[in-house]
Order: sequence, then C-alpha cells, then structure tokens
Amino acid sequence: MMSYLFDFGDSNTGPIGACIRVQAKDRAEAVAKVKNLLGEYVDIARMLQPEDDCVEYANVYFNPDAVTENDISDEEEVEDE
Repeated sequence: MMSYLFDFGDSNTGPIGACIRVQAKDRAEAVAKVKNLLGEYVDIARMLQPEDDCVEYANVYFNPDAVTENDISDEEEVEDE
C-alpha cells in the first residue's frame, strides 16, 4: 500500500491551495479516490462558528475530472501496522 499526496493550487502565490493525502495500491487508484472525495464542491459554511453568522455561504468548487497523476507531489510506502 502506498500513500499519495495531491497538491492543487498554491496559496502562497494565489488565493486557493489544497492538498489531500490518500492511501491506495497505485497511482490510478489514488486518483480515483481523490475524484470520489472531491465531488463538485465543499460547503465550508458548516464549519463556521455562530459569531460568523454574517456569512451567507462559502463554497469551494472543484473539477474532479481535472485531477490526474500529475497532481501527485509525493508518494511513500505505508508501513503495516
């Protein structure tokens, strides 16, 4: 089993950055897992505190079809527990 790190965007140079690490048997399976996880968007308003009630909504949109093996920035073998 391997652990794969995906990097999307770069919050050091732009407004959005994201990373996801998944365990999979190979790179293709890792891509499939990330595509399944992302969906179309994430509703981050559910994470807001009550004092943030002035925020009407906050969504981050993804394009799972654009995720490829080229987005993998690191891979390492997972040790058996």
